[in-house]
Amino acid sequence: MSLFGFLPAPFLYGALIDRSCAVWDMNCGSARNCLFYDTDMLRLLLNGATVIFVFISAVCDFGVFLLAKNLDLYDQAESDKKITSFSSSPAGAATTIPNGHDNKALEMD
Repeated sequence: MSLFGFLPAPFLYGALIDRSCAVWDMNCGSARNCLFYDTDMLRLLLNGATVIFVFISAVCDFGVFLLAKNLDLYDQAESDKKITSFSSSPAGAATTIPNGHDNKALEMD
């Protein structure tokens, strides 16, 4: 999954930088190096692309936030029920704890 984040970035930003070139050095009929960049266009293209990518990332993060708010990690609701059952038992009563032993056997005399 991280390949989709890391591999296209140099190609996309390289294409944007090449697009802002105002004067190309021609050698044997093909463009070789950029001699002069239109700095205003370069600034707009690079900052605009970054803003677009950050906006897409923020929308995806917000979507994860909305979809994951009801996510139950590690059976948290079930362990909450066990904790409340321990605290609501009368004093001195033997209750079962998660490792399978009862509290009476673990009490020190």
